Amino acid sequence: MTGVLLGASFSWGCKRANKLFITPMLKEYSAGENYLEEKIREALEKLTSYSFYKIIDRYTKIGDPLDFRNVYAHWIGGQELEKAGYTWHHNSYAKDKPECQVFLKDGFFWHLGVPRLKASPEDIKIWQETIKNLNLLSLA
Repeated sequence: MTGVLLGASFSWGCKRANKLFITPMLKEYSAGENYLEEKIREALEKLTSYSFYKIIDRYTKIGDPLDFRNVYAHWIGGQELEKAGYTWHHNSYAKDKPECQVFLKDGFFWHLGVPRLKASPEDIKIWQETIKNLNLLSLA
């Protein structure tokens, strides 16, 4: 999976994507429809989450905000997030908006009431450690 695909998978249906009328494209791309990656990148760059990918990228020095590691760090957590000082995890700024939080249920990461990503055992371990370190246990 690429960072662009992961970003599209978590971003379709968000308020801004709906307002910009890009939810259908992101959702279709997430489901395997054939779109030029550059077109999806351009769409993702218009969303609020992209600014957080850029912030994480500044710390990780990967050089691409939409690199899988940066996008994963924003939504799920992990080592790349540690480099950013545990500041930019999605749930840390969505804690007052339960409908926007990412949570783990039945082996999937859910966002906006929809399963977005199948969680591997390693993903689950990263998620639990990130939540613990962010003191977001009430969101787990």
